[in-house]
Amino acid sequence: KPYWANALAGQPATVTVTFNPSTLADSVFINEPIHRGCVQTITLKDQNDMIIGSPITVNDNSNQFNGRLEVSFPKTLVPVRKILIDTIPVTTSQYSSINAVQLRCSSPI
Repeated sequence: KPYWANALAGQPATVTVTFNPSTLADSVFINEPIHRGCVQTITLKDQNDMIIGSPITVNDNSNQFNGRLEVSFPKTLVPVRKILIDTIPVTTSQYSSINAVQLRCSSPI
């Protein structure tokens, strides 16, 4: 499968994911296919590119057996249009990598 990776090993990077249509959300799933544990913060944005709440500090506990990271947060009051995912590789020789991002809303709309 294709995936996003940062340009330089060991360096921080940000990937922006846009959702169409926008949706209310209370969690996001991020799949890290190669090097895991790289996600540092997540910023949610609305349809007007305004930040929703505060950036979310992530405890990225994905590992070699499970590259799927789930980050939960209070249900948004406005639909999420974009997610900015800030990453930094665990070592200077690794790259951050992401091949899937999914918004979820487990509570009724």
